[in-house]
Amino acid sequence: MKRIVPFVLLLASCNPTTPAPEGPKDPFYAASFSALYQVGTSNAVDQKIGNFDLTSTLLDLALNPKNGELYGVSPSGFFSIDKTSGKATGITMTGLVELNALAFDADGKLWGMGGNKLYLLDVAAKTYEKKLTLSTAKVASGDLAFHNGTLFVTLDNGGAADTLATINQESGQTTELGTTGFDEVFGLTSLNGKLYGVTSDNELLTLNTTTGVGSKVRNLSFSSVGGQSL
Repeated sequence: MKRIVPFVLLLASCNPTTPAPEGPKDPFYAASFSALYQVGTSNAVDQKIGNFDLTSTLLDLALNPKNGELYGVSPSGFFSIDKTSGKATGITMTGLVELNALAFDADGKLWGMGGNKLYLLDVAAKTYEKKLTLSTAKVASGDLAFHNGTLFVTLDNGGAADTLATINQESGQTTELGTTGFDEVFGLTSLNGKLYGVTSDNELLTLNTTTGVGSKVRNLSFSSVGGQSL
């Protein structure tokens, strides 16, 4: 499960009056303890965009593929994130429980996890609802992501390497694929046909979506708690 560390870690539209949908892009957005970054998968350059200006730790990010809006969650609330400055602005979500993982699906629906419970958030209505409890007692380590239409999650193993699993959004059936080989895999991002993860130990990974095994791509210049999830 996410703990505070020194640095806590798209489709075109022809309608000019409607924002163009924004799918996965390289570089992608990732969060440190206090700031927004862009991370490139094919190079070793991590660009700091700016500080969140929050008093609490941002735990995860999610990018809406329909309008390109970026959101984040912390123990104290839910936020919109300015992609040019990094500044976080609070959004009051009635009765929101503490979440540590967010992900948008292809339809622009926002999902969140806290513990082993899955929630659906409505940003426009500023409400949320519990959808289900996972079929495992294990809790989310730190992120969700949709990859090829399937919802993936990293599960906490109590100090051992995280497990990569899939979640059936209708039944809650959770299928553990296998160990990632890395602890505190907090950020998941689907990009260029691959599932990526970032860790609190300054690592960028690719994750095998059949076996769960993680492979290190390179070191990051910061310790991450979350990446944009789609």
